[in-house]
Amino acid sequence: MSGFTGLPQVDALLEKAEETINEQGHRTRKAFLDADRYLFDFNLDGEWEQFDTEDDAAYFGVWLNKAKLRTLAYIEGDLIFTQCVDAAGYDAKISALCAFHQAAPAFVGIKPASVTKYYQDRSALYINPPASSESES
Repeated sequence: MSGFTGLPQVDALLEKAEETINEQGHRTRKAFLDADRYLFDFNLDGEWEQFDTEDDAAYFGVWLNKAKLRTLAYIEGDLIFTQCVDAAGYDAKISALCAFHQAAPAFVGIKPASVTKYYQDRSALYINPPASSESES
C-alpha cells in the first residue's frame, strides 16, 4: 500500500514501517517523526478530517479519512496509521475514539455578554452513525 496520507515524508516512513494486524483485523503501521501536529493539520490530502479532542496540542492530534476507512494519530512524535478492514470496523474505531476522547469545542464565539462553544458533530464522522448518543460524548 502506498499513498497513506498524501504527505511524501510521512508516506515514506509508513511505507517502511512493519504492518501488523490488530485484534479487530485492521492493518496498522507505526513510525516516528520529529514534527508537530500542524504538519498534518495543513498538509494532509483533502479527504482527511481532524477529530477534535480535549487533548489536542502541538504534540497530539487525530485525523480520519472516512472515504478510505483510515485513521492517523500523532502522539509526541509517534505516528499510528490504521487501515480499517471495512465500514463496520471503521465505525467501531470511531466509537472507541469518541468513548476515549472528551469532546472539545472546535471554536468559540464571543459576543458582548455571551460565549458560544461550537462542537464537532461526531455523528458525521461515522459511515453509519449509531442510534444512541455515544457519538456525541
